[in-house]
Amino acid sequence: MFALLKKYTENTPNNYVTNEVDVDSSTEATSDLSGGIREFFRIDTDIALRYWPMAAGVPISTARRQRVNLSGGGIRFKLNEPLHVGERVWIEMILPDAQTSQITCLGRVVRLFGTEGGELQAALEFVKLTTKEQDRVVALCFAEQRKLLQKRVRVISTAH
Repeated sequence: MFALLKKYTENTPNNYVTNEVDVDSSTEATSDLSGGIREFFRIDTDIALRYWPMAAGVPISTARRQRVNLSGGGIRFKLNEPLHVGERVWIEMILPDAQTSQITCLGRVVRLFGTEGGELQAALEFVKLTTKEQDRVVALCFAEQRKLLQKRVRVISTAH
């Protein structure tokens, strides 16, 4: 429902032409590591989060609030417990939206990297997330993006 399409098909007199449309207004590039185009834009936000390897079966920690990079297709966050690329991980998120229920989904680690501050982070793609839950994540991303745009408008209008 909220997915942002990156391509559209135009009916021309001779044939159908597919054109790409840039709908990502964030500062992050819209292409992924393989050179493809992201289906969702990403935002940085604070959520309550906990994760555990699928093999562990049960959560081993409590949810804690942290800054994450979130989209309808995945999440990036700081690691407390080690993970491995390709590993399947249960993710439990409590979003700062009107609904108070948690989202529990399955993700797959696609990338691990260190930050300049020495933190280890993981990027996961969502592999098992219901459409309703994905719509909540995307709605939060839109709401956060609206807040940022409104803040920019206020800053620009006070500067002139």
